[in-house]
Amino acid sequence: MEDPREDEQQRDPGDERLTGLQGLPSGEHRRDRHGDRQHQEERDPALVAAPTGRELRGGRQHSEAGWVLDDVRATGAVLGVVQDEARWPRVLRGVPVLVGGMDSYLAAVGMGAAASGRLCLTVGSSSAAIGGVASGDATGRMFGPLRNAVPGLTEGAWQGGQTTAGLAAAWARRVLGGPEGALGEAAADAPPGSRGVTFRETMLDRRNPAPRSPMRGSWSGLGLSHGPGDLYRAVLEGIAFGLADACGGLQPAEVVATGGMLQSELFATILADVLARPIVRLAETTSAAALGAAFADVPERVADILEAAATTEPSGADYEEARARYRRAELPDLDEA
Repeated sequence: MEDPREDEQQRDPGDERLTGLQGLPSGEHRRDRHGDRQHQEERDPALVAAPTGRELRGGRQHSEAGWVLDDVRATGAVLGVVQDEARWPRVLRGVPVLVGGMDSYLAAVGMGAAASGRLCLTVGSSSAAIGGVASGDATGRMFGPLRNAVPGLTEGAWQGGQTTAGLAAAWARRVLGGPEGALGEAAADAPPGSRGVTFRETMLDRRNPAPRSPMRGSWSGLGLSHGPGDLYRAVLEGIAFGLADACGGLQPAEVVATGGMLQSELFATILADVLARPIVRLAETTSAAALGAAFADVPERVADILEAAATTEPSGADYEEARARYRRAELPDLDEA
C-alpha cells in the first residue's frame, strides 16, 4: 500500500482544493483536556475507502476547537465508496461518496448552473441568486467571483440574495389577516405599482449590494383608499425589487427559479417583469439541492436531464417608477431613526 506520508510530501501546497492544517497533534491520538495523558484513539469502522487508501477517520486531528480534517476538498470531490462496514442497504454499496456543500450552491448545481449564461434563483423564506461570470460582471454588487464553490462554474460564480423574502411575505399575511388565497386574489386585482404603496422587505438586513445590518422594513405611501390587496401586492413587488438588486446587474441568457414563493403565479409574473426575462420554473423544484449533491461531480449533466414545469413570460408591466420608489424608501440607520 502506498505510504500516506509520501502522498502528503508530494501534494502541491498551492493546490486550492487542499488546504493543510499545520502544527496539530497526530490524528491517531488525542489529548485528555484534564491532563497530559495521550490516548490511542479508538478505531471506528471505516464507512468509505478513500482513493488514497487512507480511511477518512485517519484524517482527523485534534485542536482546542475539536476534531478537524487535515485537508479541505472541493464540493463534488469523490472521497470513496460505501463499504460493507457501513451496514447500509446492499444496493448502496459501492456508490460514490462525494464532498457536500452549502445548500444554495448545491441547489444551483441542481438547477443546471453549469449551463452558460444561466442565472439560478431560489426564493423561499430567504432568497439566493447564483450565476457564472458568463452572465456578466457584478464586481462590487455581488459576492465573488467565487472559485471552486459551485461545481460546474469553473471560471467563478457570483452570489447574492436576501435574508427576508418569503419571511417578509409570511409576516405581511399574518398582519393583514384573512385567507391566503383571498389575499393573493386581491393583490392580483391591484394594478402594477400597487397604487403608490411601497414595501421594503429588508426587515433584518441587506446581504447585497452594499451589505448593511441591522435594517428595518416598511410600508410607505399609504392612503385611506388603499386596501389589503394594494399592501400585499406591494410586498410581492418589494421582494422582487430587492432580489433584482441582489442580482447585481447580471445579464443572463436565461433565468431558472425554485422555491415556495414561485408557487405564486402573480409573484412569478412580477419577477419576470422586473428582470425583463422569462422565469423558467423547473419540475425538480422541491429537490434541487439533493439533485445538485448527487451530480456535484458531473454538474454539466444536470441541464440535460431537467424538465421545465412552467415558464412565466413578462407581462409588459412597467415597474420603473415603482422600483425607483423602492430605492428611495430605504430607512436610515436605526440609531438615526
